[in-house]
Amino acid sequence: MSRHRMDDLLFLVRRSARSTAALGALADDFGLLDFEGRSFPGWHHHMTLMSAAYAYKGLPVLRERREYAAPLGRQSA
Repeated sequence: MSRHRMDDLLFLVRRSARSTAALGALADDFGLLDFEGRSFPGWHHHMTLMSAAYAYKGLPVLRERREYAAPLGRQSA
């Protein structure tokens, strides 16, 4: 018999599925596996840019601000 409650176990299973989906999105859409260099600084740069793009795409608040932002020079009062 398990010492954990069923809802705790379901939470962990869902979390695992979400992590697997995120890794798939990183590999397919953002180039997780595309780095072919040999240096750690190059790999780190690639991973940083890929992670930033993934985070930016996933933040609906930033997308809404970008879509409704006033053009430069025409800021509303």
